[in-house]
Amino acid sequence: MKNLINLCAFRSFYDLLHKIPIAMRITVVLLFVLLFQARGEVTYSQSTRISLDLKNATVEEVLNAIEESSEFYFLYNNKLINADRRVDVKAKNKPVTTILDQVFDATDVQYQVDDRQIILSKKSLMQAAVPQQGRKITGTVKDDRGEPVIGASVVL
Repeated sequence: MKNLINLCAFRSFYDLLHKIPIAMRITVVLLFVLLFQARGEVTYSQSTRISLDLKNATVEEVLNAIEESSEFYFLYNNKLINADRRVDVKAKNKPVTTILDQVFDATDVQYQVDDRQIILSKKSLMQAAVPQQGRKITGTVKDDRGEPVIGASVVL
């Protein structure tokens, strides 16, 4: 009796499968194949660890030491970043982001890591580049006699 019930259940599934168009079946199979292939990839900046022990070194010397011991390279403007500032860096097998946090702690310098490239900039410059949103300014445009101008528009 159990075999007959299992056979009937299999038969109804088989009939249902044939009612679904072939294009839909192929789409579902491809969807599952793509989902199983999707995975995160570890980038160079996440996996690289650096060891440094520098005392009373300039920021430029620290950046050069990081460039020599890794494949990172830095982009910055000497006029905006104080590369002559003295710092102490002691890091053993640490990610580059931890070292940069230590070097630029309590300064107005921020960094952005993009694979093997690190861009240094002032915090105020990056914040100024962000457009302000949601500001509504109201008022009346008047002519020389103090009368409202009809159809006037103001552009910032």
